[in-house]
Amino acid sequence: MQTEHLLIEIGCEDLPSWAGEHFIGRFKPLLIDEFSNYKLNADDILFFFTPRRFVIFVKGLPLKIAPEHKEITGPRYEDAFDKHGHPTVAAGGFAKAHGVDVSSLKVKNINGKKVICVTKTIPGIATKDIIPDILVRVLRKIDIPKGMRWNESQEIFYRPVRWILAMFGSRTLNINFGGIKSSNYTYGHRILCPNKIRILNWKDYFDKIQKSFVLLDRDLRQQFILKLISSCLKKDESIDESTVNDVVNLVEYPRVIRCNFPSVSCNLPEEVLRVLISKAKGIPIFVDGQLQKEFFIVSDGNDNEDVRVNYENLLRTRILDAQFFYNSDISVPFDEFKEKLNRIVFHQKWGSVAKRVERLKMLAIDFSEVVGLEEQQKKTLIRAAELCKYDLASEMVREFPDLHGIMGAVYAKLSGESDDVCTTLSEYMLPTFPGDKLPKGLCSVLLGIIDRIDYIVAFISAGVDVSGSEDPYGLKRLTSGLFQLIYKSDFEYDYRRMVRHVLEYYDIPSDEKISVASKIDEFLLQRYESHLESETFSRGLRKSVLAVDGMNFLKVRKKLDALKKFIRIYHDAEQILIPVTRIANILKQAEERKIQIPDFNQDLIEEPGERILADLYNNYAKESEALLQQGKYDDFLKILSDLKTPVDNFFDSVLVMCLREDLRNNRLALLKKFNDIFLKFGDFSYIREEDIKNAQKY
Repeated sequence: MQTEHLLIEIGCEDLPSWAGEHFIGRFKPLLIDEFSNYKLNADDILFFFTPRRFVIFVKGLPLKIAPEHKEITGPRYEDAFDKHGHPTVAAGGFAKAHGVDVSSLKVKNINGKKVICVTKTIPGIATKDIIPDILVRVLRKIDIPKGMRWNESQEIFYRPVRWILAMFGSRTLNINFGGIKSSNYTYGHRILCPNKIRILNWKDYFDKIQKSFVLLDRDLRQQFILKLISSCLKKDESIDESTVNDVVNLVEYPRVIRCNFPSVSCNLPEEVLRVLISKAKGIPIFVDGQLQKEFFIVSDGNDNEDVRVNYENLLRTRILDAQFFYNSDISVPFDEFKEKLNRIVFHQKWGSVAKRVERLKMLAIDFSEVVGLEEQQKKTLIRAAELCKYDLASEMVREFPDLHGIMGAVYAKLSGESDDVCTTLSEYMLPTFPGDKLPKGLCSVLLGIIDRIDYIVAFISAGVDVSGSEDPYGLKRLTSGLFQLIYKSDFEYDYRRMVRHVLEYYDIPSDEKISVASKIDEFLLQRYESHLESETFSRGLRKSVLAVDGMNFLKVRKKLDALKKFIRIYHDAEQILIPVTRIANILKQAEERKIQIPDFNQDLIEEPGERILADLYNNYAKESEALLQQGKYDDFLKILSDLKTPVDNFFDSVLVMCLREDLRNNRLALLKKFNDIFLKFGDFSYIREEDIKNAQKY
């Protein structure tokens, strides 16, 4: 089959630092799903991004989608033909609906039931003709926090789109998004090579774009920055390499400048100075862990003296402001902030921040019992919950909101709180953006979970609409960090219970609480499915496990990881899972026909295949139940391979949907016994062939 490479570049105005990871996480699974719908299989999909562009590079797409022969089933045979074999109105209507003559209809036996069917040939399509529609559809489906509209097209994107390059091989594709028509032109670095550049094909693009001072690969930019910094470091100096993560997404061609610390008198805590440098897009320098009076700036292609002076002046201004507010804050006892919280409104309906703090404290008491914390950990969590919002009343946080949590820890330390409480206060707001570091302490993680769920419950129960693409209160953005914290906690828990428990602290009529809880559940599940989609778990895999474990988010993730690993290790995973999905599907058909399935009766076994399967169940059930109970999901999936042959033999030799009702129902009961075990892991009927292929590739 002939293939070609697809290259798309979307040029934008300056993108926020989080946009690249967000775009890849949302765009890739949506694109894979669209390709699956057309049975388009790519060899690989690569993504690159800079602060000015997103690049999608799809390797090995077929030039044409092959014609497809599709079998469509229709009415039952007895409804389509009379007792003399003459076609009825039903047969004629079915044939007409599919554009064929009645004589073309065929008869097929499905699970003991004769139905008529027709085979249709769907003509092949040139890939180049469908790619534009696919791309525009995917771009419109991306859920973008704080997206922008910029012209009469009313399209929403991260930032206004300024150009689109779209090529399939050497052919330019015709795409129109946001009022911008695609072409075979791109642009180099804004300062170093701002010219319009004509592109011949994908090879020409990657050659010319690098020569135009654009480093597309994020990892390459990061290595380049670290190499430049390393060459500038003096003896015994070091940096925290994680701070480079904050700036690597802000440059296309990095330049490193060494700056001097402003010559101002200050007694700000080192933690605050680090944050002020980082917020100025600087990289602090250390010697033996001590902050030095110099720092690095990473600029985009420009390393002249003016850049250094501007950054030094910026930091000087921020330090002077911070010093003034810090002096004001430490002039009053820390406990006075508690009283000030009564005058800060959390939500018009739910009252002050002080009232919220009381709620967080009670939730910390409750959750510490659920998790089973040790006594000292309980005290730390409860005290941190009581203090976690105090710094919102400080002058420093009012001026520098990003210091919330950090200043709480600083002021708590000055007032004599324990190191564990201060660490929890400094970490519980993490992560604050995609790719941010996670808290290290368990109490920090748990307080972060409590804080986020209470916030979500408060705003949704107050009537905030979360159905659209907008996210004015940051609820959707908040869930991304929530799920990472739940993973970090390593505590399997059904968060439906927590939602309902939190609601008990809100003054909501009892008859309304059920509907409010359902709305919150729906929101969290939608966001979690979107989160899993961004991590390339295909729709069928997601649905199969979510159908069973719902809002036990950690358990869902563990099972999905095991399922993906199983599919990648076993190259014939599709064949192994077919018997499992076959059992699930035949039971669904029985349910649709409203067949009441009784308990399995050994005395009604007639066929050898039934006997073998029934005997196998006794051994399988005990072992599989134990593995699921212990959370050994990898081992549970491994033993599915042992079921393939006996289940295949059963279906080959035993007619399940036979005419004798007692035999039919007993055979369904035997299959149900197996399916009841499968359902403790997931509903395998959701898994399609495309889901398995996607899991093997991505």
